[in-house]
Amino acid sequence: MNKNQQKALWIVAALVVVVAVAGAWYWHYEGEPYEMEGGTAIPTDNSSSTAGGTQSHGLVSDVTAASLSYGQAIAIFANTRIQFDATCTMTPTNFSVKNGSTLMFDNRSKSAMTFKLDGVRYSLPGYGFRLFALTAAHLPHIVDVDCGGHQNSGTIDLQ
Repeated sequence: MNKNQQKALWIVAALVVVVAVAGAWYWHYEGEPYEMEGGTAIPTDNSSSTAGGTQSHGLVSDVTAASLSYGQAIAIFANTRIQFDATCTMTPTNFSVKNGSTLMFDNRSKSAMTFKLDGVRYSLPGYGFRLFALTAAHLPHIVDVDCGGHQNSGTIDLQ
């Protein structure tokens, strides 16, 4: 075997190793829930905790768990993020997404707050976030959002 053949063999071997490692990583993490620093987020009522961090209550499936940083979540959910400020103002106030989409609910206040989706209460820690997959049985569906003591903070239109 000459030097060029040996070099080509090493390159092919390295590529095989890279593909094998990437494939194993993908297989291991495929379908894992998104996670949040600081532990699994849990709705404040009408739900139960599960070991995997995924919870469901009719319309909402909480897919928040413990390993996704805030920066990673911002990058992934930049186009499906709803923010609440210190006065519980929702931005944007009206949001339209496909049924089954995962949305990031982001508290930009230092204080913890509660909000409701179609009357079901959820909590957000100060400067924290939650990831919810929203799925309605009948479409279109308008999700009413209330924040703190404010009603009609906004709506989410599921198509």
